[in-house]
Amino acid sequence: DTLRIDGLVSNFGNIILSNNATLDAANVFVNQSGATFAGAGTVLLTEFINQGTIAPGNSPDILIVNGDLDLDPTSILDFELGGTTPGPTGHDQIQVTGTATLDGTINGVLFGAFIPSNNDTFDIITCGVACVGAFATENLPANFTLANLGNIVQLTFQNLACAGTICWDNDSGDGLWTTLINWSTDILPIFSDDVVIDVIDAIPVLLNDGSTQTINSLSASEALTITNFSTLEIATDSLANNTLTLNSGTLDIDGVFTSVGNTSIASSVISGNGQLRTTGATSILNAATFQGADWNNAGTASWSNGLIRINDGATFTNEVTGVFNIDTTIFAQNIQTTSGVGNIVNQGSFNKNGTSSSTPVNVAIDNQGTVNVNLNTLTFSAGATNSGNLNINTNSGSGLQFSGGTVDLNAGTDLGGSTGGTIQFSGTSVTNINTPTTTEPSRNRRAPLIRLRRGSLGTKVPSRVRSSQRR
Repeated sequence: DTLRIDGLVSNFGNIILSNNATLDAANVFVNQSGATFAGAGTVLLTEFINQGTIAPGNSPDILIVNGDLDLDPTSILDFELGGTTPGPTGHDQIQVTGTATLDGTINGVLFGAFIPSNNDTFDIITCGVACVGAFATENLPANFTLANLGNIVQLTFQNLACAGTICWDNDSGDGLWTTLINWSTDILPIFSDDVVIDVIDAIPVLLNDGSTQTINSLSASEALTITNFSTLEIATDSLANNTLTLNSGTLDIDGVFTSVGNTSIASSVISGNGQLRTTGATSILNAATFQGADWNNAGTASWSNGLIRINDGATFTNEVTGVFNIDTTIFAQNIQTTSGVGNIVNQGSFNKNGTSSSTPVNVAIDNQGTVNVNLNTLTFSAGATNSGNLNINTNSGSGLQFSGGTVDLNAGTDLGGSTGGTIQFSGTSVTNINTPTTTEPSRNRRAPLIRLRRGSLGTKVPSRVRSSQRR
């Protein structure tokens, strides 16, 4: 539809141009101060003088000015940014067939649920002849800049908060680490790069093509998943502030990698000379292998399935604030060393909760905190050093078993529990009681039954232990 008006036309109120409609003003059209011209369609004229407000589009859309556009100092332009392409599914745009003279104020707002990515551009004004001048006032969303490129007035989004050498922008929207345009430089990070992932959206960063990616450091505020036999190698200290998922993947670290959010490990390897430090909730859902790299747990970790392998000098340290829950259900699920030497240091709470009849720990343990056997039997078969609490909260006949290696009960050892289960020394264990060891009952505490079978007992006998020795 076309409306033609001859002569000088001035608007003192509100005009809304419907989609595909045409206003034929023939000569000069003046949008007066306080007036609003809005909508999408075409204006035919020689000159559009704006002293009021132009709001192109119908949330959003394109307004065509067939002629010149003069923006006076009182002029206001309002643009909505809902995507990177002009039109109904993207952003507002004014197309000027002649010359656009810029002045006044420009306002930009994000529209709908749109989240821009690094280096996104928005051509908000195009000029058939030239775009000249500049806006006196720019009111734009955070991290947007405006440039007059001669025939285009363009907005650019750049996340200036990126502190690395390369940043994640997920321009493709697929969330894949190996998609080139998902990075601020449109190339993949390399061994010298400090990688920053700080674009928060519903799509986690996914490394899943089976490749090995090598970087210097990582700071990730978005969820990260390494899967499908892919490997991420990191040379220096790094931080994951969101969910870290390892599912049939490898994390190779030579610094301290701190995972603050939830950590999930299934059929995966943590290798290198560094340390994985978990401070949130950690789930071992299937086999987890620590191949040279240490694991420090300062949060709450739950082991429910598969094997935990501590190999080649790796140490699992359950820190003072750490809680390690053994929630396994079958005997075959155990902690073991299959290559080199492994160690466990417990400074926090080490709990046997799962329904498996016995959970074997085939790695030497140094308990400085508390071991709680809450269900069935926990077996240490590779030796133990203890200066902490051993609490047996199970019924008679189950509890804590030392079945191999050397067992040293040192200063600070306290044997107790709530139900009076059994602590048994058997097999090839050599038990050295190096200091008086307490196992005294009280109102809320029962002393465990202590048994020595097929082993030997050191010569320094505790003064407050009542035990039965059977051979």
